[in-house]
Amino acid sequence: MNQDISGDKLKIAIIGCLPPSKQGLNEYNCHLSRAIGELGHKCIAISNMLTDIEKKNLKKVKCTKVAIRRVWKFDSYFSWYNIAKLVRKEQPDLVIFSLIFSSFSFRGYRSFINLLTPALIKIMGFKTGIILHHLYENIDMGTYGKTKNTIFKMGCNLITRSFKLADKVFVLVERYKEFLESRYKARNVRYVPHGCFLKLKDPLPHKKSKNVLVMGKFGAYKKLDRIIEIAKALFEEDCEVKLIIAGRSHPYFKGHVEEVIEHALHNFIDFRGYVLEEHLPALFSDVNVVVIPYDFYTGTSGIAHLAINYGRPIVAYDSIEMEDLIENTGVRIARVTAGDETAFKARIKEYLDDFEKQKTDGAHNFRIGQKIYISNIAGEMVGELMRAKIKE
Repeated sequence: MNQDISGDKLKIAIIGCLPPSKQGLNEYNCHLSRAIGELGHKCIAISNMLTDIEKKNLKKVKCTKVAIRRVWKFDSYFSWYNIAKLVRKEQPDLVIFSLIFSSFSFRGYRSFINLLTPALIKIMGFKTGIILHHLYENIDMGTYGKTKNTIFKMGCNLITRSFKLADKVFVLVERYKEFLESRYKARNVRYVPHGCFLKLKDPLPHKKSKNVLVMGKFGAYKKLDRIIEIAKALFEEDCEVKLIIAGRSHPYFKGHVEEVIEHALHNFIDFRGYVLEEHLPALFSDVNVVVIPYDFYTGTSGIAHLAINYGRPIVAYDSIEMEDLIENTGVRIARVTAGDETAFKARIKEYLDDFEKQKTDGAHNFRIGQKIYISNIAGEMVGELMRAKIKE
């Protein structure tokens, strides 16, 4: 990674996982850190240590204008200590945490201890912001083979309440703001868009193919079986249809993708596996429509934002997250009632059979994506935190 730092405005620390680690939010955190550096601030990314396998891919990762400090270990009890120690040493003007509830561990007690780190940093006297990507109340733990027992609920509730100590909590779905204000009486919450990561002049050209992309960490509520059956039905009507599958198994469901692919050896499936960021333009160049066939979401969709960024139309099951994205940004998403596979298939076919509609809706989404470029969003968050500082 490039360690060059430019700008002399603020020193800002970002806490979260970074590539080539594949832990949650790694790409988002990399782009957010880069965006803050591009704004002229001195950005220090306080990130997770890498495994030996991940270290081999380190040279492939680009996160310019950012100083990387890998001082904490995923799944450790003591990440909070290493983060606090480095924050005290660096003395940043702002400390921003980018969080999901499994940012530090998949195990309850280890996760709980380390998710109190933002409160600790605030108590130490630092200006803190939290980007909260999801709410635990919105997650159906049953889909992960787990239950929300009383201890789990109490712990998550306490963690969420501790976030009220931060100067600002940023959420990427406006209705999450309404929920936190109603349920937790929070008064420090601000909605900001997720943002798109690339500043491009034009959307990628559309090929006259009939390729459908499904992408993500599969398992839990993101199972492949449903979209494969839908794609099979489309293929039986039109042999030009192809389903491109890009991604890998969710950490809770290791082997899910491989198992499904092994039992679905159809000639209409093109399995790409995990796609590195530098290969995303080539991937989306082959795509005519992006599908998001999930009944619920644990936050705003990063896949939807990739489709927006590259100028591709989207078909998705309806949800408050999708409604919120449409209402707040103006993107075009063909929404279908959750679980209605017949309607979902029909909306995909509508795009595949109408090349001009693909281009029109894709170009519209592309223009929206350029308006919510990540540097603009980063600037909003830094501005909000600085205004909070002035008010003190």
